[in-house]
Amino acid sequence: EFRQNLEMFLRLSLTLLANCGVFAFSPGRQYLPTLSELRNLDFPDFVKVIGPVHFHVSFVAEQVYAKKQGHVFDNATMLHTVMDDVVASATTSQKIQLLNAVDKLMPASLTNTEEEAALLGEKLEAYKSKFGFRFVLDASGFIDILSLIRICERRYKNSEEVELESGLAELSKISWLRLLKAVQPKPTGELTMHVLNSATGHGASGMHIQLLKLKQLSGDFSNSVGLEERFEDLGKFVTLDNGRTKDPLLRGSAITPGVYEIRYQMREYFALQGIEDKQAIPYLGVAAVRFGLSNPETGAHIPILASPYSYTTYRGSAN
Repeated sequence: EFRQNLEMFLRLSLTLLANCGVFAFSPGRQYLPTLSELRNLDFPDFVKVIGPVHFHVSFVAEQVYAKKQGHVFDNATMLHTVMDDVVASATTSQKIQLLNAVDKLMPASLTNTEEEAALLGEKLEAYKSKFGFRFVLDASGFIDILSLIRICERRYKNSEEVELESGLAELSKISWLRLLKAVQPKPTGELTMHVLNSATGHGASGMHIQLLKLKQLSGDFSNSVGLEERFEDLGKFVTLDNGRTKDPLLRGSAITPGVYEIRYQMREYFALQGIEDKQAIPYLGVAAVRFGLSNPETGAHIPILASPYSYTTYRGSAN
């Protein structure tokens, strides 16, 4: 009962911040039209589907509809590029209208206290008073309100021109995620990986790995009770001689935006190579790489360089 009352209080306190600052997340899923179906819609239905992407500010959907005759809209990425172009060419008053239209609040999963929520409210009110428009931030991946406060404080020091562009850049990320809730992206992406044994310079053959996905985009995922319950297990794999898996870890419609994690069984692999960690507790028993995947049409490639006492990863080419 205490937890329910606390969650209710936090939701109410966050609702009070709505007029000053917004932290947007995507709406729930329902039937989504394909890009081909979208192209064939008449104006009212087109606006009905696309309008929510930019929070029902009408000029965006209207201008995108007018441009659809000259664009193929072969995939969601191309469609969103056209949307961004419309926003970029808008007047200053239209851009401010867009920022002030964002109306989705951050979820209660963000760690916060009553004092932190009040402090954030003060920062957001000061921000809107200075610039004349709301503080907009794509809050995906943030842990707590203090992170948002620090970013708000930093951006408060910007000029109005710089901050207007910063807000629109955040809106672009928010609208991309919302677009993926409005239409079906092309199922062209793949999630792949590659493990290189940095000691031998060859692919790490026979390494067992596990793919997981976080069930939510934000919140405190560290040092918390029930941490594993926050993950969805998407499968276990074994690398081949070249250090890759036989098939992509995910492909096509199985890829959705979110935070994924690949866990590599390092101790087992190097033990089978005759390299045993002499510590009672292995320095690297399991190595984990957590990464965000935003575009299911392009996917992602996750390479790592592995040794018994270190591993390195970087953003690989998905092509």
